Amino acid sequence: MKNTNLKEKRKALIKCKKLLEPFGEYLIVTEGVSVTRTKGPGIIKDMRKLLKKYEIEHKQDPNHDWLKKQK
Repeated sequence: MKNTNLKEKRKALIKCKKLLEPFGEYLIVTEGVSVTRTKGPGIIKDMRKLLKKYEIEHKQDPNHDWLKKQK
């Protein structure tokens, strides 16, 4: 995946994140980039667990927090 493509995806997910924040928990996923906000048990947390499993199986870091670098 090209770096510029990754940057554009991150910009798009940040916009989505801002739109969804008032509604509580969310999981936004696109190839190579994801954003999650979970606070308790439920479908969002369950889906995040599945995404973590996928990332580990594909040699990706499931704990990488690219949003911290954006601030």
